Amino acid sequence: MPLNTALVRGGSVLLFAIAPIFIANLYGRTLTVPDLVMIGTLAALLGPTTAGMSGFLIVAQTGIICGYLGLPFDAAFALFIAVEAVTDTIRTLLQIVVTTGTAAAIAPLGEEEADVVA
Repeated sequence: MPLNTALVRGGSVLLFAIAPIFIANLYGRTLTVPDLVMIGTLAALLGPTTAGMSGFLIVAQTGIICGYLGLPFDAAFALFIAVEAVTDTIRTLLQIVVTTGTAAAIAPLGEEEADVVA
């Protein structure tokens, strides 16, 4: 479980995936399929790096993905910081759901559950 909590960062990955799409829509830029693949890949790679970071730093890391896509991040950064309290709550909730879900999926079945499944 501790390794799961540190490495499987579902809330941060979701933020890293949604924020660049929001910024692209904000500036009227159409994202292509390779752009979306890059967003998904970078979000998955950046997710585990957020363990122990504050919300401010997690939002700041979104600029990495925006930099690769050539999107302006300065004005959007101020917007994201303004609503960070709400997004932090959603990120934490999603982190709890993902952690408990993966724990339930990999937990061994007890004898009574194994008899029901078999």
